[in-house]
Amino acid sequence: MSLMEALNIGSRGLAASQTALNIVGQNVTNANTEGYTRKRLDLQAAVRADGDFGQMGFGVEMVDIRAMRDQLLDKQIQEVKSDVGEAEVRDATLMKLQDIFSEPGDTSISAALDGFWNAWQDLANNPSNLTARQAVLDTASTLSGRFVSMGEQLTALRIDKNDEIATRVGEANQLLDEIDKINRTIAAAELGDLRTRANDSRDARELKLKELSKLLDVSYTEDNQGRYIITTGGSLLLSGEGVFPIKLDRDTVALPDGTQYAQVSLRLGSTNKPFEPKGGALYGLVETRDEIVPRYQGKLDALALSLVQAVNAAHETGYDLQGRTGTSFFDPRITGASDMRLFAAVLDTPEAVAAGIGGTTTSPGAPIPSVVPPVGTDLDLSAVDPNYRNLLEGSVIVRTVGPPAMLLAEGAGKDYVVDSQNGRIQFTNAALAVPGAAITVDFRYNTAGSNGKGDGANALQIAQMRQKLLANPDRLGELTATLGDSWASTVGDLGAESRRATEGVSTLKQLESTLVEQAQSLSGVSIDEELADMVRFQHSYQASARFLSTVSELLQSLINIG
Repeated sequence: MSLMEALNIGSRGLAASQTALNIVGQNVTNANTEGYTRKRLDLQAAVRADGDFGQMGFGVEMVDIRAMRDQLLDKQIQEVKSDVGEAEVRDATLMKLQDIFSEPGDTSISAALDGFWNAWQDLANNPSNLTARQAVLDTASTLSGRFVSMGEQLTALRIDKNDEIATRVGEANQLLDEIDKINRTIAAAELGDLRTRANDSRDARELKLKELSKLLDVSYTEDNQGRYIITTGGSLLLSGEGVFPIKLDRDTVALPDGTQYAQVSLRLGSTNKPFEPKGGALYGLVETRDEIVPRYQGKLDALALSLVQAVNAAHETGYDLQGRTGTSFFDPRITGASDMRLFAAVLDTPEAVAAGIGGTTTSPGAPIPSVVPPVGTDLDLSAVDPNYRNLLEGSVIVRTVGPPAMLLAEGAGKDYVVDSQNGRIQFTNAALAVPGAAITVDFRYNTAGSNGKGDGANALQIAQMRQKLLANPDRLGELTATLGDSWASTVGDLGAESRRATEGVSTLKQLESTLVEQAQSLSGVSIDEELADMVRFQHSYQASARFLSTVSELLQSLINIG
């Protein structure tokens, strides 16, 4: 080996030690940088063929700057992050539902129901007392107000989840754009050569991929240019050609109470087909918007409707202080909790509370044929049958025989008005209800009269609904629970589901933490280890420099001899 070859060996040693020291410096300064993976310089002995001795040492050769990364662990962390994103959304939603239900508490449905039943019990004990009647109206207003407030909050929660879906889709598309840019940087830097591996860009891309994984379930492969190809459910989101963004559609959705909002649905940019996420925060948001919140909203609506129907059925058969009957207590036209309200006839009118008991509610059996009376004359149903009095308000249905047959409308300013107590109908629209025209009249009525102002039997009947089975029909339609027990079961189900969700988040985060710790043991920067390497490569550099100095002196001596 010549002295010139020895100089080459020494210079290679200097270069390798200097590069290794630079890498140590990069590791140390990025020890606290999120997503950074520690780097290592791979070295191997350089050799050449010699005619006399075969292979001869030719110094050290730098093979690769390698990122200390375990791809299997990276994929496992990515999958767990998707599960965590989904679980966190579900947990947060269920906790919000518990806040809305506010059970137990002074502002809860349970407390308002107890107050409502107690007010009816007090009225049953003192039916002629206007204060007791007003207390019934006050507690009913409080109860309906809580149903309305809770229903509106649940609707608002669904709309919030809907808006958050749009926001998270925007974040996912932004991350895809950023990964695409990094893909291009990596492809340009590496050019298919391991020696030019773009490790820092790969770190940045891995960090973005983990953020994307928390939003939705993704899989990825790497093409021959080092670019990630990302899919979800087998459909492309990103390839070497660029990004195929998730698209948003907005359709107007009308809820039963009349509330409308623009509900978003998703499409795949690669196929233009509907997209239903299978994991990540986006899946959690779609699930909570379309399944979890509507499920509890449906239970609340069912409770409100059961309460309204049961109380109205009893109240319509009772008698108020004026001897009137057939009046609903709650507005029977409600669609659920969010539009629950008192019926206009009893609102702010304590005398209209039907505390007294009456007879039974029945109907003629079939619509009664008749004719429209002359203008200024009422149609007197009691003339047909003396029992046809005390009509249930809103139960009268009048149709013309035709042709064509028409349904006439009841109410002031419409086709007719009804004197329910006396069973009389006054026609007010001669253009449609022409005097002498054939009509049919259908209605419901009470078969007995009022027992007087001291009668509180109907109030007692309503108060005793606290113990009656009025909710939760089984497969045969048989009611299986009281209203209070039904609501307690709903609250219990929510508490159990929320507890499971919280435990699920905790378990998944613990798993994520374990995997991250395992990855960090390989890819994380250890300052102590780097300082040890720094000393090792410093000595190596000094030794190479000393070797070069010695060879240089020998070469100089050889030159001087000549």
